[in-house]
Amino acid sequence: GAARHQPQRSLAALLLLARATTAAPTWGEWQPPTEAWIERLNYRAEQIKRIASSQERWDGLLNQAVTGLLVPNFTAVGYEVVATPPVVHRKLNESLRAAMAEDRVRTEHHVDQISGPDANFVRLGRLANEVMGDLQAAHEAWSGVALRPSNAYGLRLYRPTNTLTMHTDRLETHVISSIVHVDRDVDEPWPIVIEGYDGVSREVDLQPGQMLFYESAKCIHGRPRPMKGRYYTSLFIHYRPTDWRVTMGDAKAIVEPLFHAPDFVRRPSAAYDDLRLTGTGYYEPDCPHRWCHLAPVWPPVDEDGEDPPGGEL
Repeated sequence: GAARHQPQRSLAALLLLARATTAAPTWGEWQPPTEAWIERLNYRAEQIKRIASSQERWDGLLNQAVTGLLVPNFTAVGYEVVATPPVVHRKLNESLRAAMAEDRVRTEHHVDQISGPDANFVRLGRLANEVMGDLQAAHEAWSGVALRPSNAYGLRLYRPTNTLTMHTDRLETHVISSIVHVDRDVDEPWPIVIEGYDGVSREVDLQPGQMLFYESAKCIHGRPRPMKGRYYTSLFIHYRPTDWRVTMGDAKAIVEPLFHAPDFVRRPSAAYDDLRLTGTGYYEPDCPHRWCHLAPVWPPVDEDGEDPPGGEL
């Protein structure tokens, strides 16, 4: 068969090659060095200093080291909504319909970042890896780097009242990813919230037949609003660069000196929203839906008072 297209090495890939011969990153020299991203991460660093729980403060520092220092950015913003190839969407949707008709929908194991009832799950068997192979070239083209498949997980069917804490994905394996949205039965749009390198938390209303490329180990994402409806289902696909060597051990090496510095912890301040962690997930308890950067009105409406079309909101 034809050889797989190998994308040209991006700046991010070259940075990965250079990392082994460079000193550990310096705290506060956030990457990419865009003004809005630096401002957002500086603010979060100050929030972390004010976390009362030493365990949560440690976890926050690790997350910040991963997001701001260890994982390079592969794209300009960190995410993009695109159409799922129709043949892929059809296969996934047919598998979902068959599982529903044949009573093969099961309860997923408990996921600590999902609140409310445990989600449901449809096992795809070989189809999950087939789709991961089908979409690898698209992920490589988007990220500009050669990739190795890590995991295809789903179909997950979120249930009424579910929320998903804001978080980043597994550093060692979940670097370039996508959420392939298959179908839903909801009473209002249920957005994925993602923080890009423009420093903005955007609420993205994926439509069935759309997918979200995202840099999942670096860009904080989640679903802080509760799901209103019957179900919402997607496949999650994860890859890592072929020469990826970054581990949580690298994050610990950066964080340990800071964590033990006597002058690191700060008193709470009205200038910073309270930040807490549950496991590796972030939440801001004093804000609606526990995240301070959501749209004040949801669902959004356009200037004519109509719901906007699907895609990014």
